[in-house]
Amino acid sequence: MKRTGVTRNLFISVVALLTVLFALPASAKTALDKYAGKTLKTTTKDTIEITCDKGAVINPDSIKATEKVIHVSVYTLPDDNTPALAILPQKPGTGTVSIKYEYKGKTTTYKLKVKVTKYVCPVKTITFGKFKYHSSKDPVLARLGYVMQVLDDGVTKKYSGKLTVTPKSGWKVKKIIKETAAGKKSKVKNKSKVKVNGETHFYITMQNKKTKKTSVVRYTYYGLLGG
Repeated sequence: MKRTGVTRNLFISVVALLTVLFALPASAKTALDKYAGKTLKTTTKDTIEITCDKGAVINPDSIKATEKVIHVSVYTLPDDNTPALAILPQKPGTGTVSIKYEYKGKTTTYKLKVKVTKYVCPVKTITFGKFKYHSSKDPVLARLGYVMQVLDDGVTKKYSGKLTVTPKSGWKVKKIIKETAAGKKSKVKNKSKVKVNGETHFYITMQNKKTKKTSVVRYTYYGLLGG
């Protein structure tokens, strides 16, 4: 009986200890924890944006980055004053970012590794009526991932034409979103007739057939006389 009592008391003590341990507050997790020790990948076109924790403090002067490869800026989200990070690629290569992150009274230094690869435009050509764009003929626009068509004098704002997106090998058109200058959005089909009235943006989501990754190309029709 005595041994049984000792065993029972020991069991109760262990349960009590576990209850106390699980009741203790866990170390504060932050929005940057999931990036620690990993390599963030991007292209020369795409910016990495990270929303931080509400109430977190980041001193911009404490940020150190491999400026030849990436540039880092801190901004505040307008809705709730939450800080956010923007990692902007400068050129292909591998760089690092060191950030002092203050959250719930604790300051943590994070070191992030960023790999930047050259952006390759997934679109071969875009034709909108009589206007045609070849990604290979303008390396600047191809690198940035969007294209612009400035109209000549005498062309009215209203225009109607067939929108045809021709992908490069290994890519396909996933969807196309048309957006007016007023912000009205609608879906359009590739190789369909489209009507515009003034400046109109076409956001073309391309998908790699092998990797299933997507890339968005923006085509803008400017319906302003003289460009």
